[in-house]
Amino acid sequence: MKRVKGSTLIELTIFITVLAVIGGSFLLAFEMTLQGQPEVEAATQAVNIAREQMELVLGQRNTGSGSLSISDLCSQSTPPAVCVSDSATAAKYNRKGYIINTTFTDDQASVGAPVRGKIVTVTVKRADTGAEVSKLQTVVTNY
Repeated sequence: MKRVKGSTLIELTIFITVLAVIGGSFLLAFEMTLQGQPEVEAATQAVNIAREQMELVLGQRNTGSGSLSISDLCSQSTPPAVCVSDSATAAKYNRKGYIINTTFTDDQASVGAPVRGKIVTVTVKRADTGAEVSKLQTVVTNY
C-alpha cells in the first residue's frame, strides 16, 4: 500500500485549536489596553491643563517694569475666561472635573540668602477623588 502525504483530521483540529488560543489571548490583551484608555486620556488632559496654567503665569514675565512680579491670574477678582469654574466654561476649556492649584515659593540658595527668583508649581487634581494627576514646576528669575 502506498502512503499518501498530507495532514490528518486530528492534526488539523489541533492546529485550529492552538490558533484559536493564541488569537484569544491577543484579543484579551487588546481589550485590557482599551479599558485603560480613559485613564490615559485623563492624564493627558491634566498635563495640558497644567501647561495652559503655567503659560498664564509665565506670560506675565515680560509685562512688568523690570521687577519680577508674577501671580496666579485665576485667583484675581476678574480672572481670564479660561479660569472661570462654572460648568459651561469649564467644559469649554476642558477643565471640568479638575482642581488647579498654583503656588509660588522663593528660590533661595540657603536660608537668609537673597531671593534669586520664584519656583512656580502647578498641580492638577481630580475633583472627584482629589488624586494628583499632573504637576509642573519651573523657576522664574529676573535675569
